[in-house]
Amino acid sequence: MAIISLRVPESREKAVGRVAGREGFDRSTAFRRLILVGLERYVADLFRDGEISLRQAAEWLDVPLREAMDRLERAGVAGNVGVDEVRAALADLGELEGP
Repeated sequence: MAIISLRVPESREKAVGRVAGREGFDRSTAFRRLILVGLERYVADLFRDGEISLRQAAEWLDVPLREAMDRLERAGVAGNVGVDEVRAALADLGELEGP
């Protein structure tokens, strides 16, 4: 795990302290959790807007595709893959025969 220095306004540091207290975390864990929440929202917005693919979303979040799909769904972002795309992907994998 990398160690970084980060300057934050005192008001944000206090807010993170409140989150830590409420959730029973130390402040470092609260910062990490909040960064993850922000990253997931950012990735969900990019995916929703068609700026990144599901595979890219999974890479950004460092999770398997299925987990990325679950996280996007929890963020309220519907999948953007249609039946034709699924058929083409399965055909490419040799899972489906015919047109």
